[in-house]
Amino acid sequence: MRALSSHLIDAGLSLGTAVTLAGLLAPWWPALELINHFRPFLALGTGLLLVLSLGLRSRRLTATASALFTVNLALLIVPALCYGALKHAAAEPDLRVATLNTWIVNGQANRIMGFIKQTDADVILLQEVGQGDQAAVLNQLASAYPYVLFDEHSRSGPALLSKWRWSDSGIIPTGRGRPLAVWARFEQDGRLFEIASVHTANPFEWLHQPGDIDRLIRFARSRQAPLILGGDFNLTPFSWKLIKLAEWADLRWGQTFAASWPANRLIPIVLIDHVLVSKGVVLTAVETGPRVGSDHLPVVVDLILEDRQTETGD
Repeated sequence: MRALSSHLIDAGLSLGTAVTLAGLLAPWWPALELINHFRPFLALGTGLLLVLSLGLRSRRLTATASALFTVNLALLIVPALCYGALKHAAAEPDLRVATLNTWIVNGQANRIMGFIKQTDADVILLQEVGQGDQAAVLNQLASAYPYVLFDEHSRSGPALLSKWRWSDSGIIPTGRGRPLAVWARFEQDGRLFEIASVHTANPFEWLHQPGDIDRLIRFARSRQAPLILGGDFNLTPFSWKLIKLAEWADLRWGQTFAASWPANRLIPIVLIDHVLVSKGVVLTAVETGPRVGSDHLPVVVDLILEDRQTETGD
């Protein structure tokens, strides 16, 4: 029995090592990014192998399992330490932003709009709002959110709803039938800031995701005012592409150890909906919202705009 257990642990360690190394190759082979999305489960699995190795009192197995667990634990924690935004919970927020992939084609419009009204965010960022539902959404929310931005030619693109009038706006195209993002520039109490509703290619569109991230990096680096990117990034905090976006564009995200998808199943298991902020924007609170019928949970953040006036460049 002991020999069988040792062989099984050996096999598990070999598989865990191969999978861990494969995930590290994701920057060069984008399809392998799928491994990194499930980094918490890989860390949990290697931790279990370590416990079993300790139970067998095998120095060789314990040393191998310890090293493998340490690597996966580091890959799990380092993104949070390096790219997680600091929060100032005691401060009074200047604005509230909520983001949600509506999945509205499945007839959940009433529940979704009920959540939007209850949350009472200043700016709402939506993704996958189909053309057939755009008019209904706009009509029902027009009194609370009179300013709406979306691509009229897109079948199911991102949208931005605001209580405030913006001074400028635009679309980041992809050439694939829907835009990557829509963005708007605001000025409140003499402070400029910009907000974008983002929807990148899905995790199985490996060839498109890197290009989407590069477009977001170019956009973010071209802005001079504080920037807020929110939406369905189809990337977890443990993915190289989201880390690349945060590093190259000097952005920080609000959550690391949370889950927003798939909300239409038993429990969500990965976090692919994010709000990222640049310098000049401080988080006071961030949370995933309740189930609203979509396959995504909403994300709601309260933010502070630092007291500094800048000019933006297009």
